[in-house]
Formats: sequence, C-alpha cells, structure tokens
Amino acid sequence: MTEIKANLDDLRATAASLKTTATSVEDRYNDLYSTAKTLDLPRTRLLGLPGYVESLRDEASFLSAKADWLEIVNTGDDGTAPTGTVTYEIPSGLKDPTNLASMEHWLGQAIADTAEDLTASDYKENDPRMEALHRQMERWKDDENVMSSMYTDLGPEGVLALTRAVGVHAYLAPNQASEEETETAKTLLTDIKGGLAAATNSWPSSQAQEFGRRLVNSAREHDQNEDSDIFGSTSQTDALNWLLYNNTDASNAFILGVAEKMDEIQQQDNAQGISDGWSCGPLSFLSSVVDEADRIWMFDTPSVVLHALGDHGQAAYQFFNGNEYRLTYWPAEHDYTRGDYSGIAAALDAASTTPAVMSNDPAGAGTIASYGVNGLMGRDDIGPYLAKDPSGHFKFSGVQGTETTSSMEHILENYLFSVRESYVDDAGDKETPKSDDDEDGVPDQLYTIYGPTGEAMPGAPWFGTDALNKAFGLISRDPQSMLNMRTSVSNTETQGITPGMNDESLGSTITYWAGVEGALSNVIGTGAIDDAEARDECARAWIELGSTGADQLTDMAQGKGAPNVAGLAADEFIDLLSNKAKDSWASNTSDETKRQTELADQALSDYRLRMLFACDQAGMNGYQERDADGNLTQPLDEASGAAVVEQSDGSYRLITEDEFNALPEDERSTVAQTLNSLANSPKGLGAHMLTSDIKDTFNTEFLEKF
Repeated sequence: MTEIKANLDDLRATAASLKTTATSVEDRYNDLYSTAKTLDLPRTRLLGLPGYVESLRDEASFLSAKADWLEIVNTGDDGTAPTGTVTYEIPSGLKDPTNLASMEHWLGQAIADTAEDLTASDYKENDPRMEALHRQMERWKDDENVMSSMYTDLGPEGVLALTRAVGVHAYLAPNQASEEETETAKTLLTDIKGGLAAATNSWPSSQAQEFGRRLVNSAREHDQNEDSDIFGSTSQTDALNWLLYNNTDASNAFILGVAEKMDEIQQQDNAQGISDGWSCGPLSFLSSVVDEADRIWMFDTPSVVLHALGDHGQAAYQFFNGNEYRLTYWPAEHDYTRGDYSGIAAALDAASTTPAVMSNDPAGAGTIASYGVNGLMGRDDIGPYLAKDPSGHFKFSGVQGTETTSSMEHILENYLFSVRESYVDDAGDKETPKSDDDEDGVPDQLYTIYGPTGEAMPGAPWFGTDALNKAFGLISRDPQSMLNMRTSVSNTETQGITPGMNDESLGSTITYWAGVEGALSNVIGTGAIDDAEARDECARAWIELGSTGADQLTDMAQGKGAPNVAGLAADEFIDLLSNKAKDSWASNTSDETKRQTELADQALSDYRLRMLFACDQAGMNGYQERDADGNLTQPLDEASGAAVVEQSDGSYRLITEDEFNALPEDERSTVAQTLNSLANSPKGLGAHMLTSDIKDTFNTEFLEKF
C-alpha cells in the first residue's frame, strides 16, 4: 500500500490556469489561421495547435477530477469538505491514475459510493452527504465518462434507490426539511436524471438498451419483504417515472429498452388481470417536483414511457415498426384512465413524422401514422359528446381527448395528401388496405395516391373518414392546432404554384387543392358533431382564418398577433373568429341552405384569392402574359380600382397579399370582390383554366357533405 500526499488548492489552481491557457492559445490560433487564410499564406505549422489545446484541456480535466476524487475520499461523516494538503492510499496491485480516462473512472465510482452511502441511511435533517453529492453532481453531471462509471457502478437498483432517497428530502418540506434542503434535493433530482442521460449516451446501444430494460424491471420487481418507506410503499415506479420525465437528452437506445420492457410487463399484467401494476400513490415525491399540468399522467408509468417515446423519434419508430400488437394495442385498446392520451399521441407522432424516419423508411412511418390515427380516433372515449340541457334535449357539450390534438394535427399536416385522398376521392370510405409489401407480417394500411399533376405517391397512409372527422373536430377546438393546420394547408396550396407551369399542370393543381379546401372547410366545422350551432361557429372560425395572410397566420401562431389568438381558450377562440366573420360576411341567414351557401361562398372566395396571389408571385396570371416582342397582352389598368397599384412608369401591378390584409375591413371586402372577379376573368386564373372547375370541385366537397 502506497500513501500519497496532494494539495487540493494547488491542483484546482493549476487546472484553472491550464484552462485559461488553452482558451488563450485557441483564440490566438483562430485569429492567426483566419489571417493566414485571408492572405493566402501557408498554414501548415499552425495545424498542430488544436491538438495542443486539447491536451491542455485534458490535463486540466484530469487535475479537476483528481481534486474532486480526493475531496470525496477525504470528506468525513460530518460532510466537511477538506482543503489544503490531503493524503490517500493506493492499495497494493493498483496504480495511481495517470490519464484522464482512468481518473474519471475512479471519480465516477467515488460519487457512486457517496450516493450509496446516502441511500443506505435513514433520513436525517440537513444530511451532509446529500450536500456533498449535490456538489459533485453539479460539477460532473454532463461528463459522459464520469457518469458512465457512476451509473454502471450503481446499477439500475441503485439509481432507483438513490432517486427515492433524495425524493424524500424534496417531499418533506416544509414540515421536516428546511426550504434550503428541499431546494437542494429538487436540484439534485434533476442532476440525477441529467447524469443518467449522459451515461446512456456514453454506452454502446446494446448496453444502454439493456440498462433501460433492467431499470423498468427493477422498478416493478421490488423486494416485497422490504419495509414500506415514508410514502407508504416499497414500489419504485415513482422513481422510474421521474428518471424518464422530460429526459429528452437520454439516448434512443435507453428509451427503447425502457419501452420494450414496459410493454412486456404490461402484456403480462393483462394476461393475469392486473389493473394497477404501475401505480404509485398520490403521496409520492412526484407531486412536489413535476409541473402541475403533467400530474394527470405522471403517476401512470405507461403514460410516462409513451411521453418519453414522444421525445425520442427513433426509439418510438423502433418500438412500433413491424409490431402489429403494439400498433393495435397502444392506440386503440389500452386503458388510459390512470393517465391520459397525450403520451400515446406524442409517441405515434414522433414515430411517424420524425424527418430521419420518414426519409429512411417512409412506408414504415406511414404505416404507424395509419394505425395511430385510425386506432386512437376510433376509440369511443375520444371525440365530441352530448349532454342534456335543462329542457331535457341533448346538446353538444364539448370534446374528450383534446390532449391528443397537437399530435394528431402534426401527423395529418405531414400526410396532407392522404387526407385529401380520403375526402376528395372518398378513399376513407373504402376498405382498409391490407397489403404487406415489406413482408414484415404487419398489414401496411398503405396505398398509392396521385399528386396534383398525376405523379404517383406510393406508400401513403390510409385514413378512415370517421377517424379524420373526429380528429378535425378536435383540431377545430384547439387554437394552436387549428392555426398550425390552417397555416400548413394554406402554404401547401400556394407552394404548388411555380413559375413556368403549363396550363394543364396549373389548372390541375388549383383544382386539386380546391377539393381539399372544400372538404376541410366542411369537416373542420362538422367534425362528427351533430349540433348545428356549434358546427356553424367552428366552420366560420376556420374560414375566417383562411382569409388571413400567411405571415399574419404565422405571427398569430407564435403569439405575436393582436389579439393573441393562440393564447385564448377554445371557446373564446371560436367565438372571436366566428363573431369577426359575422361582422364582415353576409347576412348570416337562419335558413339552412342559404347558411351553407354563405359559408361555401366565403371559403371559396378566400381560396380563389390565395391562388390569384400565388399565381401573381409565380408570374402565371393572364395579365402577366407577354407576346413574342415581350409586351403584356392584357395588362392591368385603373379599372381594377383598389385591387391594383399604379407604379412609377404608369403601369399597374396587383395589390400584394400583405397590402390587401392591411386594408380596413370595409374596404377589404370591396377589394376582395374585385379580386375575385379578376381571378375569374381571362386576365386572372381564367387565362389557364375553366374557373368554374374550382367552384364545382370545392362545392362537391363542401356542400354535399355539410
């Protein structure tokens, strides 16, 4: 055994000096390299400096790690951290660490020892070991090497036990623990979760995945012989839930392992008739550390795990892809009464819309989208519901499952062409596709659809009409989701108009999206709702948004609009837009047929204006056509009034969309009529297509279904 002396203050001072030197050298290197590059001078001799800087930082980290390790092994039971010169012993057969990797390994184990010491002891006020652990975790929670060593040493059981031990301190205030102690505990809980994330990212995927599986198993398979703790339970599911809660930095492999084991245990519970296998009581420390809005699902482990999948798109995709049981059970069959539907909706969203997933396996992503939307929206306990009014009549009373809205909107936004196919071509009313083209044993629920100009789009997800009706009914009652959907639809419609399109392509594109606009203007209001008043209000609100410019929509969605529509409650949101529409539209007659016609006319007018503005930007309107000599064949003139703007050379241009939206409401209504007339004429869209086709296609999807 060898005894060694070291001065902590000197180690830390030297480490700080090395870090400062490294930064100075790096800054000077960057300046010199940039100058040499500008002057086209040789830079060969500078190339070794980055490696030198890195070695300085490694040495600084080594000294810092050694100082903290020495602090831990020399801290007494009273928690007093040593200063100055300390001693330590190297057991026979071991060598004093000489490189950063081995020093970080030792440090991680020492922090784990502190954690185990805290875990094994009974609660005592102002426990110095908790403060010591808090101090070390604050310094090293982001260091993957240190955390890897610490969490490997603790193992899943130790991590859960530590989390609960610290949770006791977070929960006890203000009755037993001081406010300061409680805040330290809460910070330490966050650091424990962050440290776990760092560790999972340092491990190979197989190790991280297995750790996740063992963590779930340990939480459920706790020692039944143990005495219950302060929370009245020996269960560790609350610790598990905390470690997963908003842990967005954890690795995909770790989260996948967690989800796989949770699913496996849930299937076992179902087979054995166990209904509360994941429960953790309301006295859990979770109640003191999670956001109030999340408490509805934070005590239900499957909901927490599904939320974690929602934050990890690759893990969510791997969890659902090629597994018909999971694709069917979790959206459509699992009992979520102990949580809510936000987790499964988020998981399905991430699995089907994460860009890397959609790019690498579009068919797999589409399959998940189809099963997800159809399964979740096919549940009886999601969607509109009726209640008796004082007179005994049933009346629309709201919707259930609104927590799914943002996720459902995002899925449908990414698969808008499939939405169009379901409504406009009635694919949603036909039998569910059952091919298994990838031969993974799961019916794909995919089919080939065709874009505006006839381009084939294979592997598109199939959405049933009833499921879509319910989804859009929910979307129409969430301000943010409705704004996002309106923005997406408007952008998709206009982005299809590009310079140089031939008449056939332009006409088919405009007609293609006219059907979508008609269908959505209808369904966003109806949404499987049989109450005429509620239906009309939502339809007016959606159509009113359709008359809003793209930039203004974006501002509203980001809370920059006046009023802040996205910040309003659903009822306030619908009332505001519906009343605004009543003020600026026609008579709002009580006659059913006339009311439908009014809604359709307004929606069609707004759509026609968007197309006119989009074609203007692309140079595709009739007034922009030129003859062989480059002269305009039918230029705009003063006859179009306020719909045009005179330029310095005496010619006229179309008013821009922003200029139009900035007009006073009474003037905008008059100008809109002029713009619609222009759009229907050979000077506008009529130069390239029969504008009656737009109206016919729109009305087919709106009036016949309303």
